[in-house]
Amino acid sequence: MIIDNGDFHASAFILGPDNSTVLIREGRRPKALWKFPGGKRKLTKPFGKKLRNETPLETLIREVHEETGLWLKKRQTTHVHTENMGHYNKHYFVSQLSSFRGLAPLSLEYEETRVFAQDELMWLPSFHPLYRENYLRHIRPFIDQL
Repeated sequence: MIIDNGDFHASAFILGPDNSTVLIREGRRPKALWKFPGGKRKLTKPFGKKLRNETPLETLIREVHEETGLWLKKRQTTHVHTENMGHYNKHYFVSQLSSFRGLAPLSLEYEETRVFAQDELMWLPSFHPLYRENYLRHIRPFIDQL
């Protein structure tokens, strides 16, 4: 189990049927980029908000559900890489799902959720560079070993 006592971000490459995956993008921004679903846990909380004492995996499961409607299973989710971003850590996971049944964003945070074939990611011009790099360096080699 990964424990992080500071601020962090957790995101997941969700491996679905036919080697497909789910990406999200914030449609309200001009030139929005596709990225893996996930979210943050901050130790400093906004006024009136309850502080969540979550592990990176728990944050990931909650955020992916809010952004995609999908429920990840702990036993089918593996931590692959942690990157220190200076004032927070970024945790990357791979999670396997047999179907994308239930795929529908439950929050208005992201306006677009879409399924892509893995082969499309290499040539997708609007794939966020940080996520593309981590996909190529850490996630793809991990998936190739499954």
